[in-house]
Amino acid sequence: MPHKAKSLIVFLCIFNVAGYAQFDSTLTQPKKRSWYLPNGFYTEYAGGFGMLSAGILFRPLKKTEVAISVGYTPPVHGNIWTANALVSYTLFRIRLNKQFTFHLLKTGAFVNFNFGKNIYLKWPSRYPDDYYWWNSSIRYGPFVDTELKYSPVKNNFACTFFFQCLTNDLYLYSYLPNMRFFSFCDILVFGIGIKVSWISLYKPKMHKKIVMQ
Repeated sequence: MPHKAKSLIVFLCIFNVAGYAQFDSTLTQPKKRSWYLPNGFYTEYAGGFGMLSAGILFRPLKKTEVAISVGYTPPVHGNIWTANALVSYTLFRIRLNKQFTFHLLKTGAFVNFNFGKNIYLKWPSRYPDDYYWWNSSIRYGPFVDTELKYSPVKNNFACTFFFQCLTNDLYLYSYLPNMRFFSFCDILVFGIGIKVSWISLYKPKMHKKIVMQ
């Protein structure tokens, strides 16, 4: 076969493949959102994290939420600052309608650091070793939440109202050996708050995909 004929056949094959290749915008793939971008923020009254606390929310995995906050209790109640971290997982969720979702039960664990007068990360030397077995600044323990989430149809944010119940290591240690004298409700701490999360503020970047037909 002549050389020119071979070249023409190769050119036609390439042109044919290119002609069938097109950009199909319906088969786009979202680019993953950066993990360090927050999904929202929240504020809480009481709950063991200060009279008022506020922070940011992350949702690194489905049904999993991480909250980081700071809290404050005014001088009349102790003049205490807190730094808090909470991790929770949604166990039961009920979709009521297009706008409302009821998170019947979320469970998780928290750790918080308290800062104030006579609160120490390490007990001063004036106290004998092992005089106090607990750390007066660090508290940790389990908690449960019940939430009602409202997602407006035409807006890019959602509001969640939540009720929280928790206890901590020091309360549990005091309760277990003294169950005859304490009610379980005596070691529970309650809080209420609101979360605001955005749905489309961080829209995933799309890239087109070449589809061969």
